[in-house]
Amino acid sequence: MKRLLSLIVLSLVTACTTPAKNESISSFDADFKTVFNASMSALKDRKFTIKNYDWNSGEIDAYLKYQEKDIQKEIRTTVALEQQGNSVKVRMINKQAENSGNISVSDLNATENAFFDSLNKALGIKTKK
Repeated sequence: MKRLLSLIVLSLVTACTTPAKNESISSFDADFKTVFNASMSALKDRKFTIKNYDWNSGEIDAYLKYQEKDIQKEIRTTVALEQQGNSVKVRMINKQAENSGNISVSDLNATENAFFDSLNKALGIKTKK
């Protein structure tokens, strides 16, 4: 019985300390260079700071720092692009930085939606409202 109770407590503690993380994927019918440059612009439009990018791997690492109710928050993101035939797959992975205040999954979803809206705009793609 003690062992079962210990496992339950351990799983609750682990669940509470696991940082929020989210991922979104979309494909675009455009060339790699156009989508890569549009992704950089979309991140900057959303106030992300580009930390690192690698044209060859198709990865862009960026972060967004902001303050909410006197709590410093930071979202770390990796945007990974992959050429697939005539389209480019874009994967955005967001996670909460280690020393950040709590960020909800819905906040990460909103960040991803805003990024993909900006990316669509940069590529000249009209989205439904």
